[in-house]
Amino acid sequence: MDLSTRLEVASVSDPGMVRSHNEDSVSTDVRHGLVVLADGMGGYNAGEVASGMATTLIVTELQVLLERFEPHEVHVKSGNKYSTLMIREQVAKANTSIFQAAQSQPQYAGMGTTLVVALFYDDRMMVACAVRSSSR
Repeated sequence: MDLSTRLEVASVSDPGMVRSHNEDSVSTDVRHGLVVLADGMGGYNAGEVASGMATTLIVTELQVLLERFEPHEVHVKSGNKYSTLMIREQVAKANTSIFQAAQSQPQYAGMGTTLVVALFYDDRMMVACAVRSSSR
């Protein structure tokens, strides 16, 4: 279902008064009703890298899945809605990718991000939050 005529998304981000650079990342796909916000963990290495990885991976992967499955449909084997399964799986993949990058590249050691995923469908909204994705 194309939500671009019924949903409007606006975002703004600010590094605040403590940091000289912004570690936030926002990615949207209004057509699919998808909004992802990640806030890199300040005080750790490469928070902006972690937040960018999370938003890019989740939106890209969910776009593919939302072309194949309707969020409200129920998965026969698990009994869960596809929206729950898709979001849970993509958040886990993003966490794994961030962890592996932090383990394999010294300049990314300890990087992490907070994460909020919102999926709008059928006059509903599903929200998922991850408090921390980090290699520490």
